[in-house]
Amino acid sequence: MKFGPHEQNYNGGAAPRDFSSGRIASFKRETKTAQTLAAVVGGFIICWLPFFVAYVMGPFVPSSDAIPTALMDALIWLGWSNSAINPFIYAFYSADFRSAFWRLTVHKCEAIIRTRNHNLTRSSPRRYEDPPHHHRVST
Repeated sequence: MKFGPHEQNYNGGAAPRDFSSGRIASFKRETKTAQTLAAVVGGFIICWLPFFVAYVMGPFVPSSDAIPTALMDALIWLGWSNSAINPFIYAFYSADFRSAFWRLTVHKCEAIIRTRNHNLTRSSPRRYEDPPHHHRVST
């Protein structure tokens, strides 16, 4: 007996073809998630490892060869930059995150700029004129 794509097999489950395509889709999602996680963790390691190595080595380095303050400051900034690159990593790997990020940042900025430009170019009839004179009527 043959089973179509929507028919059930003798065990009452989905046909083997549906099971296989579901496993492939699940595997693709898991692979995409693993890639995203690897990029985030890799970015974290690249940005923070130099600082932590220098910080741990600091007490063991003779004071005459101490790590320059400017270098430590640069390494701290490199670590902090990890927070700046994470949204871009997520945007690269996730279409949902990318659209939400785009909508919340770029489109919001464009709307603010359009509103500001519209307010600057809109003519105001009384902006450069003398204020209107109100005359009192005496009774």
